[in-house]
Amino acid sequence: MGKVRRLSLDDLGIPLTDESESRAEKLLEAAEDVAPNTVGDGPDRGAAVLTAGGAIYAAARIETPDQRQTSHELELAVKTALSDGAGSIIEGTVVSEEEPVSVCGDCRELVAAFGTGDTLIRGVVNSEEVFAATVGELLPDEQSCRTK
Repeated sequence: MGKVRRLSLDDLGIPLTDESESRAEKLLEAAEDVAPNTVGDGPDRGAAVLTAGGAIYAAARIETPDQRQTSHELELAVKTALSDGAGSIIEGTVVSEEEPVSVCGDCRELVAAFGTGDTLIRGVVNSEEVFAATVGELLPDEQSCRTK
C-alpha cells in the first residue's frame, strides 16, 4: 500500500486563521501518521479528533479478515478520546490514500453526539481533493446535533 502524502491546507485552498491552521495541521499530521496502521485490504485511512480540552486522538481503520466487521477510523478516534475521559469533540480530520474519503452516517451521528453542530470535519485524499463541513451540514436535522 502507498503512503498518505502530506498536503498543506494552503495547497488545498482552505483559508484559515493562524490558530485554526495550527489545529488543522496538527490533526492532519496525526491522521496521516496513523493511516499506515490500517488493518485490512483497503486503502490506508486515518482520522484524528481534537477535544475541547485540547488533546488530539488518532486512529486507523480496522477491518476483520472476513470483512464482516469494520471499525472506521473516525469512529475509533472518537471512541479512544471518550475512553480516555476526554470531553466533547470540536474538530476532526479524515485522510485516505484513495478516493472516496467520506464520513458515514454512523460516524456523523457519533461526532454529533459528542460534539456540536459546529464541529468541523475535514477530508483529505492523496489526490488533493478535500471536503470541509460542520456536523450541522452533514446532519442538517437539528435534533441530531447535541446543543450546549
